[in-house]
Amino acid sequence: MTAARSEFTFRAVALGALLGVVFGLVTVYVALEVGLNFSASVPIAVLAITVFKRLGSQSTLEKNIVQTVGSAGESIAAGVVYTIPALLFLGYRLELWRIFWLALIGGLLGVLFMIPLREYLIVKEHGNLPYPEGTACADILLSGEKGGEFARLVFYGLTFGGVYKLLMSGLQLWPSTIAWSTSGLRGAVLSMDLAPELLGIGTLIGLPVARVIAAGSVMSGIVIIPLIYFFGEQLPTPIYPSRVAIGMMTPGDIWSSYIRYIGAGAVIAGGALLLVDTMPTVVSSVASSVRGVTKVARRTAALVTAKTDEDLPILGVIAGSLLLLVCLYALLVVRINPSGSANVVSVVLVAIFGFFFVAVSARITGIMGSSANPISGITIAVLMLTCLLFVAAGWTGKAYEAIAISIGAIVCIAASNAGTTAQDLKTGYLLGASPRLQQLGLVVGVLTSVFVIGFTLMWLNGDSEAPVPVASAPLPAASQLMDSGVVLKGQRYDVYAVSAGGSVPAGRYLVTPDHRLAFHETQHIGTAALPAPQAQVMAILVEGLLTHRMRWRLLLAGVVVALVLELCGVRSLPFAVGMYLPLSATATLLLGALISHFSKRKLAREVEDPFQPGVLFSSGLIAGGAIAAIAVAAASSFGLLGEFNLGERLGIPLLRSEGWALAVFAGLCVLLWRYSRKRDGRDSAT
Repeated sequence: MTAARSEFTFRAVALGALLGVVFGLVTVYVALEVGLNFSASVPIAVLAITVFKRLGSQSTLEKNIVQTVGSAGESIAAGVVYTIPALLFLGYRLELWRIFWLALIGGLLGVLFMIPLREYLIVKEHGNLPYPEGTACADILLSGEKGGEFARLVFYGLTFGGVYKLLMSGLQLWPSTIAWSTSGLRGAVLSMDLAPELLGIGTLIGLPVARVIAAGSVMSGIVIIPLIYFFGEQLPTPIYPSRVAIGMMTPGDIWSSYIRYIGAGAVIAGGALLLVDTMPTVVSSVASSVRGVTKVARRTAALVTAKTDEDLPILGVIAGSLLLLVCLYALLVVRINPSGSANVVSVVLVAIFGFFFVAVSARITGIMGSSANPISGITIAVLMLTCLLFVAAGWTGKAYEAIAISIGAIVCIAASNAGTTAQDLKTGYLLGASPRLQQLGLVVGVLTSVFVIGFTLMWLNGDSEAPVPVASAPLPAASQLMDSGVVLKGQRYDVYAVSAGGSVPAGRYLVTPDHRLAFHETQHIGTAALPAPQAQVMAILVEGLLTHRMRWRLLLAGVVVALVLELCGVRSLPFAVGMYLPLSATATLLLGALISHFSKRKLAREVEDPFQPGVLFSSGLIAGGAIAAIAVAAASSFGLLGEFNLGERLGIPLLRSEGWALAVFAGLCVLLWRYSRKRDGRDSAT
């Protein structure tokens, strides 16, 4: 009991839950901004060492519980942001109850489904599955003194990133973006977002991935959009799916009407090809998982005495999984699809797809790490299979779009959390921790993080803001009635979802009884600042399959783009994600990757070193910038942002100049360069 208490303590669980919430919030923002996420296990482990050093604790297992509990927030947030915002693009509102229950069910299933797989994947396959991030965390926790010294880099990055972002976006002391365009190439804009979190993400993903993502943005923003203008700006009639002539369209309109479908085809093909590449692993994972479940079932009656071989009781795992599936059925019946059609089938699909892809995710993470885990491909496969089954059964109404997204969200969250769970269990196995206590910690991490992820997503979307009046115009034909009898300022309106490609921007509109637009509901997710690229693909896929309105020619063009890249030996999925991102964002990613690349070349540092100063400083930059951005969004939702606009109040022209903004950003880049070149607390040059 003494050993258990020194491992699973209140302070370890509380600190892990706090850090899980913080990095969960960071992941929400980052995934919306660039469609990527990063593993928070290493920075959480480093921070745990620092905190417990001050508390006088020498227990490595107690620090391990901190990173175990904390890691759940990041993985759940990634699964949520990749899928649930798709409902916005289908005409639904973001609703807190929906986000909470889908995240809770998916997160807990990811933990529970992983438990019967632990013995095989973590113990029996110890020599074959290295789990890179899990092994790095074990190294960090064992090298506690060194980890404590390097924690300062995380704190420095967090401070610089947070202060920089607040001064830029909150006080607005310099522009957040610099841009250049020319009339000779209509539609092309060279730009850069001066955001600290983008600079840090570029450092973490590395130059090979960052340059492919940037290439996707260049293709869509500098090549395809100007070509569309060149061939179409003189045409008097619109080209489907747009209802506006090309000459009258903005670059944003062209992106919404054409580019996003090409990008969706590339993402679908890239995700599918990545999943095909891992198919041998998929088959072996599922086969071994079945054997593992059978073996565990035979041992349920045996007495397990070794702490390092003790899981949560298998009967409790089965009962908990069944309870979660019952909760899902109740959620479908009460709130999503009261008619009852497809509800039982949906629960069965979640159970089958969930366990299958939990095994796949855990195995792939063990081989290649979290960054190579094909969560997008998994979700695309689940949505395509679900929608094809629904079409075959004749379930093609509007409600079935929400059901399909709900199935995809739960499986995506479960698979994402399963990869993190497997990593944590690997760390614990290397340290001699109790799997049962780690599994309890993961459950706590899920329960604490899901409460705040929904609030953050809604804040960033601006759901608390009032609808904005628009010029009166006829309701476009491609619109879907979503609600009726909504009262605003004493008048009754119907709410319609307007699809992209019409004569007005896509979104939800309050419409008068004579079918004229009156108000536009505020929606920040889906804009250039928060494009949510993964969720946009999910929405296009579900809507196209269930409504038979798939833009097949544009989609197939994207598929061919992906195939060409694969033939050239280039992974197409990062390129496809880049097609969804503005060049301003991917240019900053590329700059961060270049700084990291050349600073590491100067040092000839080993890639396997878990204490890379640039990585730790960049993790802090990401956290600080994202937390500050969330704070600014919260202030804006309460109408307080105008009071803090110091740049406008001072009225100094220099503060609005791009040269001044570039100079400040250059200072941040110099800091990243210097910290990336440090080793053991010293400059490499000394």
